[in-house]
Amino acid sequence: MRLNPLLIALFALLLGGGGALAFWVVDDTQQRSRCAGPALSQDLQPEPPAPKPQQPYVNPQLDRPQPTQPLAPAPQPQATQPAETPKPAPKQPSDLTRDELGKLIETQAAEMKDRELTEQDLQRLRELAMEMAKKMEQEELAKFPFQFTATISGTVVDSTGAGVARATVLLTASVKFVGGADKDTERLRKSAYRGGTPRATTDEAGNFSIEYKQGFTREVESIAFSLSPQGPDRTLGDKVDFSLLPGESKTSLRLELPATGSITGRVVTSNGQPLVGAQVMAQLDAPAGNKAASGRIGGGARTLMTTNAQGRFEIKGLLDGRYLLSATLAGFALQAGEYAATVTAPHDTAMDTDLVMTMETALQITLTCAEYKTDGRSLAATFYDGQGNRLSASSARVGQGGITLFGNAPTQAVCFEISGAGYLKSNRIACSLVAGSHYDAGSLELTMREMPKRGADYDGNDAPPTGETVKIKSRD
Repeated sequence: MRLNPLLIALFALLLGGGGALAFWVVDDTQQRSRCAGPALSQDLQPEPPAPKPQQPYVNPQLDRPQPTQPLAPAPQPQATQPAETPKPAPKQPSDLTRDELGKLIETQAAEMKDRELTEQDLQRLRELAMEMAKKMEQEELAKFPFQFTATISGTVVDSTGAGVARATVLLTASVKFVGGADKDTERLRKSAYRGGTPRATTDEAGNFSIEYKQGFTREVESIAFSLSPQGPDRTLGDKVDFSLLPGESKTSLRLELPATGSITGRVVTSNGQPLVGAQVMAQLDAPAGNKAASGRIGGGARTLMTTNAQGRFEIKGLLDGRYLLSATLAGFALQAGEYAATVTAPHDTAMDTDLVMTMETALQITLTCAEYKTDGRSLAATFYDGQGNRLSASSARVGQGGITLFGNAPTQAVCFEISGAGYLKSNRIACSLVAGSHYDAGSLELTMREMPKRGADYDGNDAPPTGETVKIKSRD
């Protein structure tokens, strides 16, 4: 129960004492404290002392204040970037194994299969093929424990001592094994991994150098080498023989070509008209059985020369001697008689008489193809009589502009057809041949042959897929 303050004051006055007044003050203070609650209680709490300012640190040794060091800021975490994995550099062909290189070649060939090859494509294939050949040689050579490399060098000169440019030097050799009989030899040129005869071509000064590598499964005692020069005109020089130890080189060799002469002349028709494209051959009139003498001019086929627009020819590189000459040309036959010339090297010899050729029965036709050129391709003409029986066939190479001359044509033929590798056989074309003359049949356009295209799964045994064809071009 709460007393009214006015009643308490009145009561105090009636009593007339100071104790009553004190009682009222105390009671009123308690009442106010209870009404104010916690906030009033906090106001009555004494205030806390103010913080003392931080004094500078005094170094007792230096007896002077040192500035306080500020705290270093805490390191901030940085975002970590993932490390990039370096890409491996592509392997070069020289770094690949033989099997890997083979797969690369197959891949390159597959990519180039369905498009026209550029010069860059061809160069790429050449480089890969050369690298493959190099690796094959290295692998094969590694099988032989006894290996050597020999360098053979020297100069090719003519009869006057001057260097001969663009001459060819051929190297052959045989080996004698340790402890083997004299017949126990092996020709180096037959090596399975070198292939062919080592050779070199002289420079403008006539110098040459041949580096020859070889390996054997047995120990070698000595190597017998043989060098033979051949001039740019196919004139053969004398052989030079010498022996070397395995791995030993030979330098400063001197190979001499003999003095040679040449034969010049013309090939004409019976009425004196020059014949273009006739092939003239000179053959040494050597005594019977003297193969060495005839071989000195390089063999009959190597003396073939073709007449120019004026019907002229020149056969070079001939040794002293008497030569028999002959000429061939489609649609013409060499007139009966002997054509000969005598060479006194190093002088040229002109023919006393021209080589005369007479016209024979022949078919002349101009052959073209819209899809591929025909120049230089070998085609055949088949002749038939009036009953459709086959009489004969004649082959010839297509000339410049498609003009082709088929000789030995039968005069009784009434029609013919043209055929050749890569081309469809033509229809039969009527003709009227006259003995001793050339019948001009005009022109004919050939069509490329179409062959089934092999699919990806076609192995050549089953029938190829239908509905797909590819045009096959005949080879040169």
